Amino acid sequence: MELTPPVAGADPGARAGEAAEPERPRVLLLGSGAPGQELTIALRRLGAEVVVGDEDHGGPAHAVADQSLVLTLGDPAALSEAVGRLRPDFVVTATGAVAGQALESLEGTELVPGARAVGLTGAPERLRRLAADELGLPTAPFWFVGSVGELEAVAAHAGLPLLVKPVAGAPGRGQSVVTKRHDLEAVWQGIVGKPAGTPAGEGQYRVLAETLVDVDCFVTLLAVSSRGPIGGQIEFCSPIGHSRAEADVLECWQPQQLTPAALDAARSIAARIVKALGGCGVFGVELMVHGDEVYFADVTA
Repeated sequence: MELTPPVAGADPGARAGEAAEPERPRVLLLGSGAPGQELTIALRRLGAEVVVGDEDHGGPAHAVADQSLVLTLGDPAALSEAVGRLRPDFVVTATGAVAGQALESLEGTELVPGARAVGLTGAPERLRRLAADELGLPTAPFWFVGSVGELEAVAAHAGLPLLVKPVAGAPGRGQSVVTKRHDLEAVWQGIVGKPAGTPAGEGQYRVLAETLVDVDCFVTLLAVSSRGPIGGQIEFCSPIGHSRAEADVLECWQPQQLTPAALDAARSIAARIVKALGGCGVFGVELMVHGDEVYFADVTA
């Protein structure tokens, strides 16, 4: 574990009591990308000391943090060592690369949003089954498949077109809309990076196939989960609408106008999935809206 010295002018927040100034709350932020950079700036403005940890130096968040740390995010021993050495008041995740089981081993530390939330949002198949099968949230009809043969069977059962996308990876990246059966094998190979006939380890590859549903708009609903003297509560920001071209978001706007029924449904879906994930923090719930109907698509924490 490699820890850089504090930046010039930064209070290291020593725990031995030698600092003359009041002790600042210390945050260990896991993830040095652009979201981590914004979080680091906001936390420092609120008076926190921020140590940013990631697997490499040089991320955007490292440039604005009090200190930077290099460690293996999926290694429970490395995380435990870092927490024991730094003794942070909070551990915050800003990347999907952190293994949920690694966070579960941390005791006596406030995790944001929480080990369960991190683990589930980093496991799309488990998350979708939680939403659809356990919570009964409305979704587009979907199937998880582990071979091109299974994908062809889904196409025969559900019909075309199908939206086919990788289970892991950045949202939208690598997805394709399949309209012809003879394209299924090429789409499979393009997503998993292996020929359809590769026998060894084929079961380790998983893709998500969804029936296309009519959608008026794609919406992100930010839900803020917090705990207070009277218990937990969830508050919502105005819906954010966005347009896409392929996998890229072209533009976003807020608020996205929804019918009263759709707004109520969106908040209900968001509240149910956030409560099921547990923990505190800001959750981005991805939804598809058609008139008064709202479908759950994904959630990030």
